[in-house]
Amino acid sequence: MRLNEYFMRISDVDPAAVIEKKTQDFQFANPDKVIVRLDLEDDPLPCPDPCTQAMKSALESISHSLMKLPPRQGYPFLTEAISDFYLKRGVKIADSEIFINDGAKCDITALTDLFSDEDVVLITQPFNPIYYSSNLFSSRPIRFVTAKENEVPMPDGLKADVIYLSNPGNPSGLVYSAEQLSKWVEYALINEALIIFDASYEAFVAEGGVRSIYEIEGAAECAVEICSLSKSAGFANTRLGYTVIPNRVVFGSEKLNRLWSRRQRIRFNGVSNIIQRGACAVFTPEGQSLVRERVKLYTDNVRILKKPLISAGLARDLPVNAPYLWFSCPKNESSWSFFGTVLEKAAMTLIPGSIFGAAGEGKMKLSGYTSRENALLAAERIEKFLKEI
Repeated sequence: MRLNEYFMRISDVDPAAVIEKKTQDFQFANPDKVIVRLDLEDDPLPCPDPCTQAMKSALESISHSLMKLPPRQGYPFLTEAISDFYLKRGVKIADSEIFINDGAKCDITALTDLFSDEDVVLITQPFNPIYYSSNLFSSRPIRFVTAKENEVPMPDGLKADVIYLSNPGNPSGLVYSAEQLSKWVEYALINEALIIFDASYEAFVAEGGVRSIYEIEGAAECAVEICSLSKSAGFANTRLGYTVIPNRVVFGSEKLNRLWSRRQRIRFNGVSNIIQRGACAVFTPEGQSLVRERVKLYTDNVRILKKPLISAGLARDLPVNAPYLWFSCPKNESSWSFFGTVLEKAAMTLIPGSIFGAAGEGKMKLSGYTSRENALLAAERIEKFLKEI
């Protein structure tokens, strides 16, 4: 047999593993120093109590009754709850258009199964690395659109078949307005293209902002939306998200919804009943109240962390719509070099921006997924460090 040569083009180096190794080496050499981790993007709070209680009840039920394999699309109790969740925000999505997954990353990458190898893929920069690597496997032509500083990328007029958008932008944290997204939808409809809309962090979009692409007229004919409970409801370890594929998304004479159902039947075994029961509790009034509390904690952390960076001219005083912050390295230092400088001089870990593509070089990302105590301590260290350099 012959191996897929495009797998060979992807590096074995895992940036997260490199960060971890450098951090451990520094801690070993400096056992007396307390490192503040601002590179971690897992929700540090425990799963909300209503969710864990629902999972406990589901776990108890399997001790005295036989459970069949879960439906590949998801249990109706959860898809209906998500459909109602959209409806309360003024968006009509049928439960048959919702597919439960074991994490947003899985579906973002798996959707490429439905594309032709000749489809032109458009990725907006800076970008989540999985958008690029998942298409590189199939040798698809990939091109990029890069925006000016502190602006969201917009269509460049050249044709594409598949478009990756994230809102809020990961790692930029910038949010599209309804008018800006309307231009992307118009572009997709004209070019008969598909938008893959990564809404993993939609819960962090401030009130009045666009949280779903289906708030935009025409999007239900050209867009797939992918959401995650890992970022807002503490499901990072239990793994659960959902993908929306409207029945009106049609290419040729084929409904994408039907093709995706076929793909799931062949390659996916569904998500545990126990986890889905817990996820259903997220969409109750109590669950949503707890999500809002978590969102406020992490966005307030970002506001605390960005103050010294704004004072130093490294970040703009923009609205916070994400649990992370994107800022410039001082003195044009490279991303990995600045990572080492901050670790050595301030005992803090950040995320090098070059991980997010060429447009990320000279930038850094820091995470607000930490305690308030750590956020305040980190802000003090950042201010002191920047004054020293």
